[in-house]
Amino acid sequence: MSTSINSPTQEQILTTLKGITFPKLSRDIVSFGLVKGIEIENGLVRVKIQVATRDPNIPVQIEKDVHQALHQISGVRDVHVDMNWIQPE
Repeated sequence: MSTSINSPTQEQILTTLKGITFPKLSRDIVSFGLVKGIEIENGLVRVKIQVATRDPNIPVQIEKDVHQALHQISGVRDVHVDMNWIQPE
């Protein structure tokens, strides 16, 4: 992971992600352990997220919320979310 002067820090990204709650619950996606990795390179932020739910709308909403939140951070050029959706049996 490399960062340039204008790129956000991993701490900034994590702090922002902590402000995103799991849909229909009050707990954030970081404390739930859904965030599996963060990479930052020249303003491009890649976030790996793993969600286990039967509701197909949950991962879609989380991905949308992540994009909206991270684009508010100074220095973020683009956001890629690698969403791993697991449907429990």
